[in-house]
Amino acid sequence: MIRFDFDKEKGVAAALYVVQQLMSSRCYPGIHKIFKIFYFADQKHISKFGRPIVGDHYIAMKYGPVPSCLYDILRAVRGDGTCLSAEEFRPYFEVEGNQVKPLQNPDMDELSESELECLNASIEENKKKGFGELTRLSHDAAYDRAQDDSRISLRDIAKTAGTSPAMISYMSELAENRRIFKDGCQSR
Repeated sequence: MIRFDFDKEKGVAAALYVVQQLMSSRCYPGIHKIFKIFYFADQKHISKFGRPIVGDHYIAMKYGPVPSCLYDILRAVRGDGTCLSAEEFRPYFEVEGNQVKPLQNPDMDELSESELECLNASIEENKKKGFGELTRLSHDAAYDRAQDDSRISLRDIAKTAGTSPAMISYMSELAENRRIFKDGCQSR
């Protein structure tokens, strides 16, 4: 199974960026829309560059793929999370119901040009779409192959996005090399 580690700083920066871009376009920055923008941006980034943007993994939930770590962060801030302490993330977000408000600007040094390219493309394509349409579009082949409330395979996300076999092989090697490097650094 192909896996990447979630980059918390990049995740917070990317979420703040998406929320600010939605607000500047006068679009409702709801959790569902934010998560679908992330999903489609990750499809683009995986297909072009062989890796997800923030390293989050997606869970097949009722209304489509949900980036698990980002969901835990926003739930913690909202007050109904059980996995994380909200204190670390309250300086960044306010979450009321399903609406997310940024409390500071994103750290743009966390996001590469390729990541911004894919986030911007996904924001532009999806900002005006409603809940039902985003749900329908995100219930794609990768989502359908996963069991309810379980992890969606990055390989399936890549295939659904039309990623070439060579890029999927590269993604697999990249994930494995990062894991080996991380394990090697931790053993010192």
